Amino acid sequence: MERRFDTRFPSDLQVRVTDLDNEAVSAIGTLIDISVSGICVILPVLRPSGSLVKLDFAETMLYGQITYANEENGGFRTGIAVERVLVRSSDLTNILDSILDEPRVIELPSLVPAPD
Repeated sequence: MERRFDTRFPSDLQVRVTDLDNEAVSAIGTLIDISVSGICVILPVLRPSGSLVKLDFAETMLYGQITYANEENGGFRTGIAVERVLVRSSDLTNILDSILDEPRVIELPSLVPAPD
């Protein structure tokens, strides 16, 4: 039976997962899929269910709680329920939009030197 409430979108981004109880403990993994309410990552180490973590990827910080971790192909498929998102004042919906959109050119304003 499918337990997911939100559509998941596949990904292949590198992500750093940091334990909030001990920020010296972190691991680099691969973000497998993402939805509005959670993400799935493959980590090289087991992180216990209930652990509070910070995820850093693509100039984005997510805060969440590990809901499960299952051994898979030498790593650990880990589900994380998203609690808070910090992305230059945007929300997770905008992150999903940017992942799904084609690359686009963004025009930046001209830099004008400050007067002396």
